[in-house]
Amino acid sequence: MPNWTNNDGIYMVPRPNKVDKQQIKRDMDALEEKLQEAQARIAAREGMTA
Repeated sequence: MPNWTNNDGIYMVPRPNKVDKQQIKRDMDALEEKLQEAQARIAAREGMTA
């Protein structure tokens, strides 16, 4: 969570540390796989009730 600083009505957010783009991509790929697995489970469950 960023640390917001109120500076005379202007909220300032400090710059983040160096961003590891490869790590972000790996994390997003892992989330995409989890999402696809969840969607497949939902589709299978809906197929059982149909």
